[in-house]
Amino acid sequence: MTAPLRRLFKRPKKQKSGGERERVNLLLAALKKNAASPLFIFVDRDSGVERHTRSGFDFCLTYKGQTVFVEAKSDKGKLSPFQELTRRQVDNAGGRFIVCRFTTSAAGKACFELSTSSVVQPIADARPERFF
Repeated sequence: MTAPLRRLFKRPKKQKSGGERERVNLLLAALKKNAASPLFIFVDRDSGVERHTRSGFDFCLTYKGQTVFVEAKSDKGKLSPFQELTRRQVDNAGGRFIVCRFTTSAAGKACFELSTSSVVQPIADARPERFF
């Protein structure tokens, strides 16, 4: 494998406990609870304690016949080169790839903001329609 390809497939750093994975779990629970129609969720995780994905996205949602690929990030997190490649490939195929950034409100509530919108929303109020 060439050096540029090795950089794309290098193993991500370990996550700090209580961070992104916990917020993704909260978000997915809220999406299931608040869905008005059947919602399919695929989460790309390995079974170990280290959170990492090999697909270039954290989860995908299918709702009312549409699918979106979602990469979760902290408020300052960046897409890795492999995630950028995945985003471009999904976009080029006519799909939808969005970044979901997690933040904390001034009141201390866990919130998220989608790359398709500048609205910061509490995780508890998450609805699938907002991802499409």
